[in-house]
Amino acid sequence: MKKDNKKVVRSLKPKLPTKYDLNVEPRLEEIKQWVKDGITDEELAVHLDIHVCTVYEYSNKHPKFAKVLERPSKWDTHVLPRFTEIQRWIEEGLTNDQMCEKLGIAPATWYEYANKHPMFL
Repeated sequence: MKKDNKKVVRSLKPKLPTKYDLNVEPRLEEIKQWVKDGITDEELAVHLDIHVCTVYEYSNKHPKFAKVLERPSKWDTHVLPRFTEIQRWIEEGLTNDQMCEKLGIAPATWYEYANKHPMFL
């Protein structure tokens, strides 16, 4: 049997814009500001008229969107800015639980940071 080496030419349909193309990508700067202002993924989904699972799907599929959704850690927002104050609390003998309460972080988070940054032990 002889194989025919002819290429099959298929007509390529133009790609229809997706909801991401229409509702998300043009608003990346706006979304970046919302994230900076502290919007949750659930609130973001409402603003973009998508389900919160779609937010996660888009984040996995679109690197630009994932980058925009990056949020600072509690280390950056709660601990590091109060470094001098925390040192004073340690000198005053505050317990870890008391410091966690003042910082608004969970004890597990505090211990994680203390292990990474021994200056707090």
